[in-house]
Amino acid sequence: MAVDLSKADSELRFQMEEVGVSAAVQKKIYDAGVISLRIFGGLEESREEMRAVFKADFGFDPMGDIEMRKEISKLLCVWESSRMQLKCQEQNRQDAKLGVQQRLVQNTEYSAMRAAVECAQGRSLKDREVPSKSLIALKLEQVEDGAPVAEDLREVTSLEDAHVEAYGAVIDPASQTLRIRPGKATTTPPATPEELRLHHRRLGLAWDFVRTRHSTRTWLPQSCVDTFRLLSDHVLGSHVVGVKTADGCTATWSQVLTYELELRKAAYRFVRDGKSSCLNSAIEKAIDSTDLLNLHFIIAMTLGKEQSCPGEEEVAAPPPPAPHPAGRGSKGSGKSKQMPSWERQWGKAARTPEGKLICFKFNKPSGCAAGKNCRFEHVCQRCFHRHPFFECRYKRDAKQLGKSASPAVGDVPPRLAVSEDTAKRRRQDCEEAAGLREVYSSTDAEDWRWELTGEGVWEPRSLEVAEDSSDEDEDGHVKPQLGDGVLGRGPPLTARMFGKRVPFCDGFGLCSPGRWCPSRRRCAGDMPSLGFAESLGKELLKILVRHVDLVSLAAKLSLGKVSDNPFSSEVLDEGRELLFNALEFAGAKLPVRERTEGQPFYLAAMEELLRLSGDPDSRVFFSSSVSFAKGVRLGPGVCLPRVPSVFEKKEKWRKYDSGFCEPGAERENYLSAREHAGEVQQQFQAEAALGAMVEVTTAEARAQFGKQLAVASLGALEKKDGTYRVVHDGANGITVNSAIRVRDQIRSPGAGELRAALQELPGQCFGLTGDVEHAH
Repeated sequence: MAVDLSKADSELRFQMEEVGVSAAVQKKIYDAGVISLRIFGGLEESREEMRAVFKADFGFDPMGDIEMRKEISKLLCVWESSRMQLKCQEQNRQDAKLGVQQRLVQNTEYSAMRAAVECAQGRSLKDREVPSKSLIALKLEQVEDGAPVAEDLREVTSLEDAHVEAYGAVIDPASQTLRIRPGKATTTPPATPEELRLHHRRLGLAWDFVRTRHSTRTWLPQSCVDTFRLLSDHVLGSHVVGVKTADGCTATWSQVLTYELELRKAAYRFVRDGKSSCLNSAIEKAIDSTDLLNLHFIIAMTLGKEQSCPGEEEVAAPPPPAPHPAGRGSKGSGKSKQMPSWERQWGKAARTPEGKLICFKFNKPSGCAAGKNCRFEHVCQRCFHRHPFFECRYKRDAKQLGKSASPAVGDVPPRLAVSEDTAKRRRQDCEEAAGLREVYSSTDAEDWRWELTGEGVWEPRSLEVAEDSSDEDEDGHVKPQLGDGVLGRGPPLTARMFGKRVPFCDGFGLCSPGRWCPSRRRCAGDMPSLGFAESLGKELLKILVRHVDLVSLAAKLSLGKVSDNPFSSEVLDEGRELLFNALEFAGAKLPVRERTEGQPFYLAAMEELLRLSGDPDSRVFFSSSVSFAKGVRLGPGVCLPRVPSVFEKKEKWRKYDSGFCEPGAERENYLSAREHAGEVQQQFQAEAALGAMVEVTTAEARAQFGKQLAVASLGALEKKDGTYRVVHDGANGITVNSAIRVRDQIRSPGAGELRAALQELPGQCFGLTGDVEHAH
């Protein structure tokens, strides 16, 4: 007789069945209310206590016969594995919240969810319809946060799509080490109705997978596959795909996909706002919404620039690239390899609008022998559609135009013409974003960015970049520009990453001399101002040699044997006195011997030393009104400064979902902070003693900040030395991070820079990494 075990959680059942616990023993445990992995793993804290629980509550006597002892040993294995799995899941969940790594789905967890769904479906699922782990992880996060979000169909991947896992690298902020984390697998968007149905089925199965873990979420219907089948039937039925205008035109496929996306967005919004009790009713409500149909489909189809009519190809003509200059310049007549007039005028593209390289052999009559194995894109160099260039109809039209009325060489089509001022401004923005000061030759085609929507509809996008209109800083001083500072001779080093050459970055800004190899850096012979720094460095080295064994110190540092300051107070005082005397002798105007209250550094001395050495941003340490000595506001609503001589301009910011943030709401701390509340409190008290934090009551905080008060969740990441790095989560539940716009950015050196440095450095060398306590 079959035993009903359906009341138990799928994860617990999977663990029980994996080790071979009998159905009778499982039923006895489930009947007692132990139906989830969390309940079973949290019954007791040790194996002996679990044996006592098995004997007292379930009647499993550890001193019984051999069969009962085997069952108890299996149950203990399940108990240990469940506690380990729960610990790993919770750690991964916290790391995913803090952005340290992606949310992971363990193999046992994934197998348990798949087994439960296959049992409910009554058949085994195929790999091409089973959702991938990355999609399941995304849905798990959304269910735990109670905020479902519409998916990008390219991320709706299957187990078959993600058979080759992608990985990415990230710097762990707690340990300052490089960690490898799983990346996101992507697939091509659906190109046919059947592919769209398959994507909808994957989405339904993904929600069904998640429902096996969160069966108490009432907004998840019994069968999400049937729910998304309703969406497929509506989108691919006579009300959307089958709609025709009076002249027989139908909607393009991109318009259908756009409307489908808006339907899912509206359905998830209905669930989040509480307007629908479950996902099934939310999708039905979105389908019945005439506003969505009219706004995102009917109007787009009837007022679109191009329509698909009978007898016409469903593409729109993109604007041609800029014409090539005629002839071969001043060398030679160029008669031996003259291109046809239409090809010289319109030219060919080497990359797609997404930046991918185009296969040249594919666009020739001989074709590409590699076929699908070719690593380049098989698209037309003229219109970027799936046919070779010599078959492009726009090429034929351009050829006929060249025969009938050949334009003058150098003429620009009217729709590509831009003013001289506009072109100059765009070129300057592009140069500054790249961090280079070279003048690039550009054609008019580079003044445009094109956006391919999937159906050949092209729209020009301007490269307008907001920037300060003034060349002066907050105090009226001339702002240092890109290229100011003590740069090296010639261009800086370059690093190669993923086959592309990028400017070398040493982590100290665009004006850092470290971007040049040592032989090409400036010295006292080039700039007399550097003689002061060189002489000062030699004198400081003499002090170290008199008091410290530098070879022994380097060996201890490389072995990690140095935990305290290796320099005595006498050495520090002697070095500071040497620095102060040298600065005063050089004509320092700032109080170099004074230390700003609340600061451990002599900021005035640092500014004077940097000023004498030619640093373009030295005033930020002491003299400026927004200096480190006076304080720099970094919170929401503050226009942060812009330093183009040191930092690249930041043009992209992370998008935060702030639609569900309640103003004034208090967020609960994460589990990592709650478990180590005592340690976190002691660390906060130590920070307050140093002046880095201020302790206030809730009433005082509300009186001071009013409605702007935001109480963020705290997380605690344990470091190697046993202390904790406290993280204030300003993104989830509050709108702090989204209100801050940092205008400068600096790239950290990576593997490409390390490779370039090793190639330039002579002989054998090694490097040391260190962590500065209370650095921020």
